Amino acid sequence: MKNWKNILIGVLIVIIAILIGVLFMTLNKEKIQGEEPIIKEEEKNDDNSNEENYNYRNIAGLYTYEGEYNGEFTPVINLYLDENGLFYYKASTMASYGKIGNYTIVEDEIHLNYLFDTNSGAGLEVTQGNKNIKINKDNTLTDDKTLITDLNNIDLIKKTSKDEEDWLEENDITNILNNYEITN
Repeated sequence: MKNWKNILIGVLIVIIAILIGVLFMTLNKEKIQGEEPIIKEEEKNDDNSNEENYNYRNIAGLYTYEGEYNGEFTPVINLYLDENGLFYYKASTMASYGKIGNYTIVEDEIHLNYLFDTNSGAGLEVTQGNKNIKINKDNTLTDDKTLITDLNNIDLIKKTSKDEEDWLEENDITNILNNYEITN
């Protein structure tokens, strides 16, 4: 009988410890999820000028340019900015190629830091480099030097969430990073 009491006390202690752990994790998760990033807003400076504030949440999305290039073909440039700070910059001419990496937002510019080159195959090649993209007041992005030679100063227009979902079905960054072979 005394043995059963000891086992029952031990089981109760374990159950209480599990409940405390679950409660702690739940409260911690709610605290983390409750800290939302600052949404784009206009702030008044002392000199009464308006300054735009951008963050990963309000800048994230799919931006596209589709136009003519020397009358030969129609280039398509897609820049996908994820809320988590990753990007996929993809140019399609006769074949697709691009860059994957991370980005930071500094004032009215997006700084792309290249980590991988992509091509029409199923591989990634480690790379280095960076470029800056200008954020315009009309919610477009200006790329002054694209991945396509001699195609410069283009405006990338933000696509709808439906267009973004369709594009991500074939171009999901996480899927690419997890499933493509990486070479140096």
